[in-house]
Amino acid sequence: SWSAAPGAHTLRWDLDYNNTIAETNETNNSATKTFTPMAAGAPGQVTLTSPGSGATNQSTTPTLSWSAPSNATSYDLYLGTSYPPPVYVQNLAGTSYVVSTALTAGTTYYWNVVAKNSTGSAPASSTWSFTTAAGAPGQVTLTSPGSGATNQSTTPTLSWTASSNAT
Repeated sequence: SWSAAPGAHTLRWDLDYNNTIAETNETNNSATKTFTPMAAGAPGQVTLTSPGSGATNQSTTPTLSWSAPSNATSYDLYLGTSYPPPVYVQNLAGTSYVVSTALTAGTTYYWNVVAKNSTGSAPASSTWSFTTAAGAPGQVTLTSPGSGATNQSTTPTLSWTASSNAT
């Protein structure tokens, strides 16, 4: 076995037609092969872990988590409402990310992660989706009877404006 730093050395060997090591020259008809040691390789593909694919009622500031594949030194996170999602944050060191700027309530998001190192990038993980929980209903405005109204029926009709996110 032989090892060297990637790209630091070239090893040369010569074999003649009798499978013995020989110097390369025109008289013994040997074949020369060269190679350069390669780096450890691109990282493996990430596996997403949380939130699960298709998860619903998720926080608008979720923690997105994934597994660490071999040879990975950083990660790019892709997140958005379109498929495929756009890049959201690059060069993350860890295997999770807390979304600190609140996402839109009641919205489906798509996400995936790409592992990287100095050699290159792995293929993107599978793309998963999750849906954030619907927001709290907005405030209503009372319309009838008016505030402080007098001489009202003992069975009045009460009215108010609609509220967003009310069910």
